[in-house]
Amino acid sequence: MGPHEMSAMADEYALRARTLKRSGEARLAGRRDPRTTLIGLLEMTEGLVEFMYQFWLGDEASKKIHTTVWPTMIGLVNACRGRWRDNAVTERQRAVIGLIFLIEACVYSRTSAVQFGQMSRVMDVAASSPAPGPSSAIAPLNSAHSRSSSASHPTPPTLVSPEPSPHSTGSSSTSSPSPGRPTPSAHDVWDVARNIAHSAKRFNEGHAALSPAILSKLFPLTWARCSRSSLTLSEGHDVYPESCSKPAPPDAAPLADEEAAWCWPPTSGEHIVHLIGFAKSLIWELARAELPDAPYRGAAGVNTQY
Repeated sequence: MGPHEMSAMADEYALRARTLKRSGEARLAGRRDPRTTLIGLLEMTEGLVEFMYQFWLGDEASKKIHTTVWPTMIGLVNACRGRWRDNAVTERQRAVIGLIFLIEACVYSRTSAVQFGQMSRVMDVAASSPAPGPSSAIAPLNSAHSRSSSASHPTPPTLVSPEPSPHSTGSSSTSSPSPGRPTPSAHDVWDVARNIAHSAKRFNEGHAALSPAILSKLFPLTWARCSRSSLTLSEGHDVYPESCSKPAPPDAAPLADEEAAWCWPPTSGEHIVHLIGFAKSLIWELARAELPDAPYRGAAGVNTQY
C-alpha cells in the first residue's frame, strides 16, 4: 500500500472513529439500560482504536511521526477509562481498562522516543561545539502528560497532510539558528523523562491487567491469536484490523484466521499497529460473549437501536 492509499484510508478511519465516538457518547448520556451502556462503551473504545489507526496510517504515509497529533488522544483515553471504571460490571468488562492502559503507554512511548531523539541530536551538537555560549532551548517538546487532565471527551483532529513541524521525525530541532552552544532546557529534559516514566508505568499496569492467565480465561480467542502469531515488530503492514475483529473460523477452515495476527506483547510505541489488531480482537470477543442476543455491529450499527 502506497502513501496515497494510506492517506485515503486514514481519511476513512477518521470518519469512522468520529462516528463511533459520538454514537457511544450519545448512548452513555442520560438514563440507560445495561445493554445500551455496554454498546456505548464498545463504540467509544472502538472509536479510540480507530483514531489510533488513522494516526498510524498518517505517520506511515508521510514517513514521520507527528508528535503534535498523538497527544490529542489522551483526553479521549482518559474519558474511555473513566467510563469503563464507572460502568464495568463483569470481570471481562473490567479487563478493558488494561487495554486502555496499553493504548496510553504506546502513545507516550511513541512521542517521547521522538522527543528523546531531538534532545540527543542537540546534545551531540553541544558536545562537538568548541565555543560555549548562552543556553538556547530546543523547540518546546510537546507534552502528552500536560494534556491528560481533560475532563471532557475531546475528539482528536483529522490528520490531513499536516505541515512539517519541528516536532516531527526528521525535522530540525531548532526554529532558528542561535549563537553559542545549544542545550535542552531543564523543562525539556523533565518533560521527556516524565513521559518515559509514565509510559513505563502504564505498560506495567496494562500487562498486569491483561496477563496470560487473564487473557486465556476471559478472551481465549484473542489469547490464542497472541500465542500463535509469527509476525515481528517490523511487519506492521501485515496487521489487518478488520480481520482481527472477526470470530474464529469454523474448524473446516483453519487458514481463514491467518490474517487475524499481530506481534505480542506491546512494549513500545513502535507496537501501536500491533496493539490495534489486539484491541479489535478483544473488543469484538467481549461483545460476542456479553451481547449474544443483540450482536454488536460496530461502525455498521452507530446511531441505531439494537
